Amino acid sequence: MTYEMYEDSYEAVFAEAVDVLARESNRIAFETFNAQQWIDSFAVYVDGKIDIVATAAKTGVPVNFNFSKFEGNGNAAAGLTGYAEDHSFEIHLSDYGLWKKEWNTSFGHELGHLFIISALNLGRMTTNKEEQFCDYFGLQVAVPSSELEVLDDVNEAAIIMLAERLGVDYGAIVLRLMQEGKIPDRLVMDTNYPSNGPNPFFSGKVRREVICFKCFTEEPHDTGVAVLPKFNFTEYEVGESRYSAVDHLLYEPDRRDSWMIALNEEYGRWTENDRAMLERKLQQENEIIQRFARATGMQPPI
Repeated sequence: MTYEMYEDSYEAVFAEAVDVLARESNRIAFETFNAQQWIDSFAVYVDGKIDIVATAAKTGVPVNFNFSKFEGNGNAAAGLTGYAEDHSFEIHLSDYGLWKKEWNTSFGHELGHLFIISALNLGRMTTNKEEQFCDYFGLQVAVPSSELEVLDDVNEAAIIMLAERLGVDYGAIVLRLMQEGKIPDRLVMDTNYPSNGPNPFFSGKVRREVICFKCFTEEPHDTGVAVLPKFNFTEYEVGESRYSAVDHLLYEPDRRDSWMIALNEEYGRWTENDRAMLERKLQQENEIIQRFARATGMQPPI
């Protein structure tokens, strides 16, 4: 049964589907739309891992793994759903190095668009809320509950092992464990940037972030200051699939200097060579500002 046949047989009629998608949290919308029923109808798993080719064949939607360029930027998108005038679909997944590691969640995300367009009969949408819903949908596709139910000892090593087996980013496992109530729904994660990243300033350094499931699902909750549990993934070089190449190439001294130094000193990842590199960058920026001022007679916004 392809998605087209499913569309014809879909029992629920959502006259207020657009309103639900816009008003409710991603979790509530997913449950209201019986989206798991749609996933169960099409998703094919091998040893718990989503089989993209088999699932695509079952839905009747072609999938292309050679999508390497989008708007002239090889890392601009992990994937997209092509929607033709004849209402046919194609799913394209990027073969760019960073994104290849996220094929399974990206494929699940694109199936979310297919679900919205076909099963809900909402047509093509381009709202941020749709994208957020598809992110949630993609997690359910790529990390099935059955794989989490048997995970008794939840620690960093177990999360990394499961992520590698399912072919997803460790962050996807963390969010799904939160959803299943196996870990707190808000915590701190310390992770690595890859040691050979394109930005030498971030190469091999630690990044800290707060992961919040209710922020992800857009549910109201208390975000007050609290001591949060922490996962330490700094023993694993898993950052490459976590952050796009754009993030690696960013250098934002006003935002990152004090944070980067303090965090990496804590982990022994900050050296005199790093300090010298930072000083050179700041000197170069100051020279650019001075040249700008001499050429224009104006001071740039600082």
